[in-house]
Amino acid sequence: MIVDFNLSEAVTTFPDEYDNYEFDSNLGDPKTILGEITDVLAVRPSGILDDEVWEPLQDLTHCYRTLPNGVKYQLVYLITNSLATQIERETRSALQEGEVENFDTQKKILQLYGYLLYVLLYNFGKEDADPKNNELKTHIKKTNDLIESCLGTVSMLLSLRLSLLFQTTPEHNMFVGNLFLNPINALLENQYRAKEGNIKMYSFKVICLAVKYHGQASHMHNAIIQHLTYFPHLSPMMAELLQVLTDHYEFPQLTDGILKDVSAKKFNENDTTGPKSISAFLIKLSEMSPLTMMNQMSSISELLDSNSFTLRCAVVECVGNIISTLAKSQEEYDQHKDSAGDYISLLEERLLDANPFVRSRALQGLIKLTQMQVKFVNRRLRWTKLAVRHLEDRSGLVRRNAIKFLSHLIMSHPYSAINDERLEYEAWNGKLELLTEKLKELQPDIFDDEEENDEEENDEEEKEDEGEDENEEPTDGDEEKMDEDKIDEEKIDEDKIDEDKIVEEDEAAASASSDPSHTSAVHRLFLTWQIYKDCTTFIQLLEKSADLCCELLHSKSKIEVIEVMSYFVLLDAYGISNSAKGIKQMLHLVWMKGSNDEGNQVVDKLIECYESLYLNGPPTDTMLQKATRIAKSLVEITYGASMADLASLEKLIGEFYEKQLIGEDVVNVLWNIFRQQSDSRESRRGSIIVLGMLALANYEISLKGLDLILDIGLDPKSDDWILTSFSCIALRRAIPAKAGTTYRMAKEDETVEKLTTILLKYTTDGQWFGMAEEALNSIYAISAHPDDVATNLLREKTRAVFGEQEDESDQVVELSQLLFLIGHIGLKTVIYLEKCEAEFKKKKIVAENKKNKQDNELDMIGGTNEDDFSDAVQAIKEKELLYGEKSLLAQYVPLVKEVVSHQEEYNDSRLQRQAILCMCKMMCISPRFCESNLGLLLSVMENSDDPIVRSNAVLGLGDMAVCFNSIIDTNKNYLYERLQDPDLMVQRTCLMTVTFLILAGQVKVKGQLAQMAKLYVNEDPAIVDMCKLFFTELATKDNAIYNGFMDMYSGLTADDQLPEKDFKEIIKFVVPFIQKDRHKQQLASKLYQRLLKADSEEAWHQAAFVIREVIPRQDTIGASRRDKESAKGKLYNEILETIGKGFENPEQRE
Repeated sequence: MIVDFNLSEAVTTFPDEYDNYEFDSNLGDPKTILGEITDVLAVRPSGILDDEVWEPLQDLTHCYRTLPNGVKYQLVYLITNSLATQIERETRSALQEGEVENFDTQKKILQLYGYLLYVLLYNFGKEDADPKNNELKTHIKKTNDLIESCLGTVSMLLSLRLSLLFQTTPEHNMFVGNLFLNPINALLENQYRAKEGNIKMYSFKVICLAVKYHGQASHMHNAIIQHLTYFPHLSPMMAELLQVLTDHYEFPQLTDGILKDVSAKKFNENDTTGPKSISAFLIKLSEMSPLTMMNQMSSISELLDSNSFTLRCAVVECVGNIISTLAKSQEEYDQHKDSAGDYISLLEERLLDANPFVRSRALQGLIKLTQMQVKFVNRRLRWTKLAVRHLEDRSGLVRRNAIKFLSHLIMSHPYSAINDERLEYEAWNGKLELLTEKLKELQPDIFDDEEENDEEENDEEEKEDEGEDENEEPTDGDEEKMDEDKIDEEKIDEDKIDEDKIVEEDEAAASASSDPSHTSAVHRLFLTWQIYKDCTTFIQLLEKSADLCCELLHSKSKIEVIEVMSYFVLLDAYGISNSAKGIKQMLHLVWMKGSNDEGNQVVDKLIECYESLYLNGPPTDTMLQKATRIAKSLVEITYGASMADLASLEKLIGEFYEKQLIGEDVVNVLWNIFRQQSDSRESRRGSIIVLGMLALANYEISLKGLDLILDIGLDPKSDDWILTSFSCIALRRAIPAKAGTTYRMAKEDETVEKLTTILLKYTTDGQWFGMAEEALNSIYAISAHPDDVATNLLREKTRAVFGEQEDESDQVVELSQLLFLIGHIGLKTVIYLEKCEAEFKKKKIVAENKKNKQDNELDMIGGTNEDDFSDAVQAIKEKELLYGEKSLLAQYVPLVKEVVSHQEEYNDSRLQRQAILCMCKMMCISPRFCESNLGLLLSVMENSDDPIVRSNAVLGLGDMAVCFNSIIDTNKNYLYERLQDPDLMVQRTCLMTVTFLILAGQVKVKGQLAQMAKLYVNEDPAIVDMCKLFFTELATKDNAIYNGFMDMYSGLTADDQLPEKDFKEIIKFVVPFIQKDRHKQQLASKLYQRLLKADSEEAWHQAAFVIREVIPRQDTIGASRRDKESAKGKLYNEILETIGKGFENPEQRE
């Protein structure tokens, strides 16, 4: 009996009944039934028309999910193989030969088999295909093969001329669209199935055949839009599908329709999934079919007006992909030159997008263009200006991409075609001036038009700075300039030009003005001049970028800092002069090393950069050549270095030594440089500086050169006190770090004698004081009895001062030296006592560990020697050193007081500076002495005319705050007053001191925060930078800025001398440090009370301004809409409404 089957009804019914289908065991064993059906269909696939075959086969297929796995696999193979056999045996030939009488039969067969495939594909789409499921791993792999078999059979079916069998559109759509495309689309919605490469490939083939030959474009259009809306994982896949359909099946119409619909799509503000899905689709399609996408860019560009930055990012990236494709070959680019120009302009415009991610994508698009075959010479200068501009962008992400953009512009710059030299401004500008003179000789009026163009460009730049539209129509002058740039591009793309040869040829051609080649020669020379002019402009922009990047080295983003370091290395390689400034500043990043990976990455990158700059060389160098080059490079780093630079360099060289980047050969070369008299002073100083730094990592390095240090560094006949100073440091480091007070260094007596000799030497050179400090430090580190050495030293110096002096000025110099020695010996004596105390405690702990329990109990009863020793040391510091009858230092106290108290009588500046420094050091020894002389010190700090004296007093006061906090705490206002000192040096010193004390917790900051905040608008950039650093570090303390904000606000508003502009800048700087919403809300409430009680309009406006800064911007816009009922929303609305009403005089208020 022939089967009675309605395809439409079956397709409609099956999904609703899917869960109800179960195999009836009463019918028999499914494997047996399937075997019987297989016997029939294997011989005659058309046997499916028999009711006896169809009914059980349909039941088995409907119950697929409940069948054993073996039966499932056999069932799928039976259906796919039977259909394939039927197509090859009967259907294909019937259609090809036009056997119309068989069409109905073939149609019926295809419908039956098609329906069975539909059911199978539907089941595959419902199955769990997660590869992480170990129990189903084998089954999943097997079913993937079965799906490939099904899709292969469907593609074979769709290759037939089915329109002959299904002549009406509904029938055709039902058979192809509903029967095959729907389950295939559902199958792709399963992300695990869709990831299988073969399944995806066969699915694409079926879909493409259906669209191309069976009119299913509309069906797939709707399906693709649905996929993009609800299934994000399908976005890249749909782009791949459209690429295959366009390129391999020559059917771009569906792609065009999809792009038009996507461009017109609107999204809810809260919808993030939709824009992301569409963005992924557009980006993938632009990568695979950029030219197809270019045809619809007019529609896609409408997405740039979308509120979703994700969509704007996608459009910008698409534009970049399109231009990159066009720029891969000059021929392709020339064909679409106008469109490419518009796309590049679009990228440049998007650099001003409100969202940093869009700006970053625009920069990334431009970066791609620098790597293309087309060089875009006429746009490079503009790109460089834009990249430099975005180094000042608020977003770190944009700044990083701007740095990458500049790096690519440098590495691909076209000017090497005419000159192989590095980008050194002096060299290029010198040749530019030479060419200018030659051109003026040949044609005096040649630069008239150029000057007009420069004026017009300057006018345009001014307009851009004023905020006008950058995309103005080009003027005639600009068009001429663009033409010249085009000529430049052609010129540079030629083989390398010998500039000197050009000049010679042009001079010869110009020798006779009647020669027709004269004009050509001038034109050639002018083009060369134009290239040199562009290059000098390019170099100037790079120099400006280097200055801006110096500030970025202090960025909070460690990734950005790493990018900047790489950029400075690149600038140095290309010869940009001021890159040295940034490389020097990089040095201080060595202290950023921390426990987190980012901190370590910065230091590792710094080591890598300095290694490439100073340690790496040609691989052909011998070991000696390599060591010599490294040694000289390290020495050169010390030239002109500040103490901060040297401290950072010391840390970095220690890292080099630990990583074995500096070996024994380098150390030997450094000692040779130190030994040679023929080398310059700077070289010898640099060598001992580096050797001292290396000795910190390995004390044997200094020990090895001990004789050289004594003979050269401590030579009494030498007047190079800087060399002597660093020699003392290297000498001191010949002692192991863990050595105790009992350690004795070789040649100790000779060393101490030489140090004493140079300390007693008379000199008017101010460098002696720095040397004397290091020499005394070395004596106390090396000598077995430093107190005896210091005593003899003071006695000898006292005899020299108060003995017979022929010249009074010599006595003043000697007295200044004596005062310095007194103060520093006092400090070093205290440190020596503390070191002895620590050594005693250490030995006592070791001894106690050896005692038995009984001895310990006896010690507990009788008291410990440790306590007695500590009390004795404390008594010596407080009562003996400056007050004891037998104390030598006590004998000098009246002298120091006399000089400090009578500044008019002892009016020599050197003497006063050393006297106040000596007094400050003495005050750090004894709290009694500090308290009794504090008034005198504060008086000097207030009234002295010498800024160095005031600075020394500030530093001394800071040290006393650490030693005797309770004494100084009541007088800390005197310290804060120096922040407003008329001298910038004193302000800097005071700011550094106060910053240290506050951040170290030695001084509590309250009302003085206003004094610190005012420094943000100081005229000195260094003070401003230190102020920024202070608030940045203070913000890491527990709510410190929030707690002191109202006191700071009161202090700022009470200052009548503070301009309104400065007040606003300070508030804008400080408020962002308050991050917590709760704190902002509380501050807004407190300020609101100030606003309501304001008696003057000025006070009201100040409070209103601060409130606007404190309330988050999103809350000022949307608090009432999103948070109407919350306390915060009500408060903010009330405040903003009050501010909106404006100021009211007190008598007008209710």
